[in-house]
Amino acid sequence: MAGVNVILDPAAQSASRLSATTNREGIVTLRAAAGNYLLWVDDAVVGVVDLSNVSQWEACTIVIPADLPYPPLGRPELRPEVVNDVLFIHASQAAGGASSRTSSATPPDGPPPTDLDGFLRSGRIQEGLEHFSDPADNADRFSLAVLQILDGVETFSGGMNGLGFRSDLDAELGGLPFFRMVAPAPGMADQPKVTPNDVAALFESFREALLRANETVAAVDDKAFKVEVNLGAIRLDLTGDGVPGQPLMDVLVATMAVLPGDGEEVIVRFDNGDAAWLCGYTHLLIGMLEVLLAYDWQPVWNQAAHLVFENPDPAPAAVSFASLPVEFGMDAGLIADLIATIHALNLDVSDPEGLRRARDSFLGMVANSRLSWERILAETDDDHEWIPSPSQTGPFGVRITEEEIDGWMAVLDELEGVLTGEKLMPHWRLHPGQGINVDKLVADPPRLDLILWIQGSALAPYVESGDVSDVDTWEALTDPFGGNFAAFAIWVN
Repeated sequence: MAGVNVILDPAAQSASRLSATTNREGIVTLRAAAGNYLLWVDDAVVGVVDLSNVSQWEACTIVIPADLPYPPLGRPELRPEVVNDVLFIHASQAAGGASSRTSSATPPDGPPPTDLDGFLRSGRIQEGLEHFSDPADNADRFSLAVLQILDGVETFSGGMNGLGFRSDLDAELGGLPFFRMVAPAPGMADQPKVTPNDVAALFESFREALLRANETVAAVDDKAFKVEVNLGAIRLDLTGDGVPGQPLMDVLVATMAVLPGDGEEVIVRFDNGDAAWLCGYTHLLIGMLEVLLAYDWQPVWNQAAHLVFENPDPAPAAVSFASLPVEFGMDAGLIADLIATIHALNLDVSDPEGLRRARDSFLGMVANSRLSWERILAETDDDHEWIPSPSQTGPFGVRITEEEIDGWMAVLDELEGVLTGEKLMPHWRLHPGQGINVDKLVADPPRLDLILWIQGSALAPYVESGDVSDVDTWEALTDPFGGNFAAFAIWVN
């Protein structure tokens, strides 16, 4: 019963409809609040699930047995069972049902969808990659790039869970870069040992996925296309269990400050402007990964690996220390370990070319952001836009003004100047008219010594006199956004 779409349709209009696809064992996991739900298996109603006597289940797991006919015939018996605070709903064909009848319906593992939205709704990322592997037009190229990115996201998130990632610390710290996209998964009894090489391999794999997507979407030209996607209906396998149960909107909320959809339809018709936007976003993420991978993080691992992973190897010395009570909401041991982590931020450069590639990727982001706005401003329609022009409407009714676009163009110019060395990066200890030449820094990168970077002496070889991109400049650049510059920048890259 793999690949079957299972829906819990709530009787209460205030509750959200839950949907996911069964894995190879016929199991699907859905989060369910209290209430009565109509259980659908694909297009057939198979019964009513009564959850009115529970307050909130961490997970609602529905098991569709292999001997249940497809599509389900009659009204199968639904048997709830609570095990370790998890609600299991077992479905079996009731006695006297038509279990011996033969159905001519298409099996659940039959022909895959033919459009991006269909592959994303059903969580069939790998089949979608195969379907669009030889793209014939811009719509195919855009679709393939989206699937390549999401394949990388699923692999990274599932891989981190497989390494025993501790999502509790990430939640306490407000979301670490890239780690915030990892969906929590139930802990395993025996956590595997995880090494720095294991973690680096996942980051490198994610970078490779983004590089593939970047190459794919960069081939999209000015020939018009549209690809419709309902963002609110997309589910991903972020836990690594083979079940696409996590909403894509949760990832967008965590990584891009997008407003939560709360289960509603979020229809977007992506076009050429959005293709340039997506290309720019892959450049941004690739650049961030290049910075991370350019340094040897072993000193940080030696102090903090136990804060991020359940069973690090080698384990930091602090693992053997006594646990301290939490006083006044403060964990003294955690605070001490975080201070030690900051102290350990004195990292050797392991890939001298990494910062140069990062700078080039950021410049690629700048170029594609300009291209996306060139295409967006040339549009004459208003058709479910992702990034709207001043005459269009974006998701959730969002509007963008001409002043914001003009301000963003000025920001891109300033950022490009800093990345190329034409403008100097400020430092709090330098004289007026002095700054750091980023172009020289990436050509001969220094150790990442946080204390000496803050103090300034580690950056002394890169100090020059010239036009500085100072605080006053950036205050003037961000003024058109009325305090919302960060959210705007995250959205439009």
